[in-house]
Amino acid sequence: MWIFGGRARSPQGEDLDVLLSGVGSSDAGESTSEGAPEAESRRFRRPAAAAAVAFATAAVVALASSAASGPRSSSRGAVRGFSAPWAVQQLDDEAPKEADAPPACVGPGADCRASHCCIDGGDAGYQCFARDKDWAQCDADCTPGEHEGDKSNGWDQYGNPTKPKWTCDKLGERSKPGCGAYDTESKCPTDRCDWQGHECLDKCWFLPAEACKKLDRCSVVDGDKCKNACWTFQEKDECLDKDHRKRCEWKDDKCITACWMYGDKNSCLSSGGKCSWEGKCVDDPCSAPGEDCRKTKCCSAQRGGAGMTCFEKDQYYASCSKECGEDPKDEKGWSCKKLGNRTKTQTHCAWAGESCAAEGMCCNQGFICAVKDQYFTGCYQNFKKTSFKKIQLPPPPGWPADPKFVGGGQYEYEVQKAGPDQEKMGTSLYCFMAYLPGSYEERLMEIAKANYASVFACDEHDLFHTWQSGTATWDTQAATLTNIDVFIDVWQHVKEMGNLWKYDWTVKVDPDCLLVPQRLKWHLGALNAPVKQAIYVKNNNLNASIGNAGFLGAVEVFSREALELYFDWYPKCKSTMGNSGGEDGWMKGCMDALGIDHMTDFDLL
Repeated sequence: MWIFGGRARSPQGEDLDVLLSGVGSSDAGESTSEGAPEAESRRFRRPAAAAAVAFATAAVVALASSAASGPRSSSRGAVRGFSAPWAVQQLDDEAPKEADAPPACVGPGADCRASHCCIDGGDAGYQCFARDKDWAQCDADCTPGEHEGDKSNGWDQYGNPTKPKWTCDKLGERSKPGCGAYDTESKCPTDRCDWQGHECLDKCWFLPAEACKKLDRCSVVDGDKCKNACWTFQEKDECLDKDHRKRCEWKDDKCITACWMYGDKNSCLSSGGKCSWEGKCVDDPCSAPGEDCRKTKCCSAQRGGAGMTCFEKDQYYASCSKECGEDPKDEKGWSCKKLGNRTKTQTHCAWAGESCAAEGMCCNQGFICAVKDQYFTGCYQNFKKTSFKKIQLPPPPGWPADPKFVGGGQYEYEVQKAGPDQEKMGTSLYCFMAYLPGSYEERLMEIAKANYASVFACDEHDLFHTWQSGTATWDTQAATLTNIDVFIDVWQHVKEMGNLWKYDWTVKVDPDCLLVPQRLKWHLGALNAPVKQAIYVKNNNLNASIGNAGFLGAVEVFSREALELYFDWYPKCKSTMGNSGGEDGWMKGCMDALGIDHMTDFDLL
């Protein structure tokens, strides 16, 4: 049982001590004072003994009469006429309970029986209409009788299903029209709407988070608060005022969302701002293609500038691109002066033993990205493959026995053919042959040259020398050349020559392989490779151990973009993959580690 105690003053100025128990009754509409709403009286209802009820009721009536000529309080749950707040005394073991918050207003079609309240909207607002005691909903209007779409709730005298009939009684007040109903700035209510351009729009802070996310002009802040998007502020002072400067910044004469507002990599890099991800979202110190890079003198790998250099046009402009030449649309042309160094391509993964906290995955196959402790998340090898089985490996010394898994290692991925509306890669070929001087390989090269065959029939070709390789034995007891170092060196000479960058595909051809370039072009055209895609071509369908998982070194085919990645990162492949074994297996492993996709043509060899 609860007793509320308070002190009041009578009309004669006398102090009255009052004990109130069980004020109000269970009858709908009864209140604690004349004219008080039902909700106010219900807040104080408690069962009580008859004597206590009689005493309390007398006290309340007396006090209510003393306040009849004075102002009435609109506070929920207050007993009008009292000049001091209620003191609450707990007389039993029940914990005190606060009154429930009033039910929220609801949207069109939603149940409004509890709230009798609809959200603002529509051309004339919404009204809560009652169907019967079991249902009421918010709508723009209501017609008494049966409504299309209502489910059957009974049967008539002839056994036909019947639908409930709407009374359309109005519950509560009609809401206000939606902001969009106002067609002039003078009519647009500033308390809940904003006039933007030629439209009256809802203020963002009126909207729930889910609705906020769907509007470009609004943004969700602190998880569930809706506020005007930074780009809507046209003036610098408004962008950087005390309400916005924690989330907005002024750059290039416009207001944008500050990079530190983005909490994950995807939203950071897709923000449209000048942001990069370094374990957290930060201001990008470099420029994207199309931006003026005179001040930064560098190109952003994360925002499309991978493999690019900042080239100067003149004293007023510079931009990032892979190559610089005269712009046919500009009569003055470009100076093509390099401002800073070329930006490396990106692998989007971390290498063996390195931190993978930012990338969340490892480049090397057989490695996983895992949490060692609060200070280090890195890549360690958790399995290795032999020709016969896969062997699980424990974490390195000093690591927990079961570290938290973050991501796996790279594997091989097959790229899909270009779609009907996609641009396809061309079939121009740069070919090269590496041979051992004084060996049968040199004689085979000379025969091909005399017959204008093999690499000599490509669009452009080069020849390189090798040195004598050693041999090794696999766990299958099969012998193989150990020529990885030899061909790492050959590939460096290919890069130094620079001819490969002029063609779509680069083809490495062994001297004892007869290449027919025109047939190769036909095969590459049939692949329908997407343009500007890093790709290597699998060339056989032999058993994996015999066919080197589909990639034999007699003819190796790579797109220009694949080799751009390779030349940037081959030292990492060498340091983490070693240099023991055949160059074709090593080259495929490096391509996979770099995340370079493959396409397959089993008829290539």
